[in-house]
Amino acid sequence: MQTPSVDPTLSALNERIAAINDVLNAASVLVWDSRTMMPAGGAASRGMQIATLTRVALDMLLHADTARALDSAESALVQT
Repeated sequence: MQTPSVDPTLSALNERIAAINDVLNAASVLVWDSRTMMPAGGAASRGMQIATLTRVALDMLLHADTARALDSAESALVQT
């Protein structure tokens, strides 16, 4: 079975979204840990870690590279 080729513009968008998803998944692991196994006294530090990862994900999403990847993907889809 032949795998379909993926348009490079869609691939770039997929990679960008996947990286954002990775950051958010890491934050989710920290949230889970804080609810299940985190030692007492770690809440303030863990809250800062989660906030930082959330901010990084938002910055990645709102970055001009993401907008360009979306524009390119939209143009590629419109042309097909």
